[in-house]
Amino acid sequence: MTVLLDDRNYYTGGFAVTGGIEGGVQVEELPPNDGDYRAYRLVDGVWEFDVNKAKELEIEYQQIEIRQYRAEAFEEIDLLQLAIPFSKLDDSQKLELINYRQAWLDAPETLFIPQKPQFMR
Repeated sequence: MTVLLDDRNYYTGGFAVTGGIEGGVQVEELPPNDGDYRAYRLVDGVWEFDVNKAKELEIEYQQIEIRQYRAEAFEEIDLLQLAIPFSKLDDSQKLELINYRQAWLDAPETLFIPQKPQFMR
């Protein structure tokens, strides 16, 4: 069997049972199916699970999920601004909305999902 590894020998998920993969590596078996396959690294022909890589991948998944939530929140913010022009908000509401939007921009790094301003609920 041939597998495709990245430049640090982590499994990418690509494999071929017959034929081959250009740039692939011959192995006896795929990494175990007990975690994210991309956290497995081939070292001297043996699959090793890298806990730190698994943690990195978990953060990556969380960031992707947060970006999806952020896109939904931005749609809601944009609709709100169509319904209630920004100029019609009082200063407190404007500041809340600005801070809420910035918190969403920062969310993939902070892994924190911000609360909607009270006036948007």
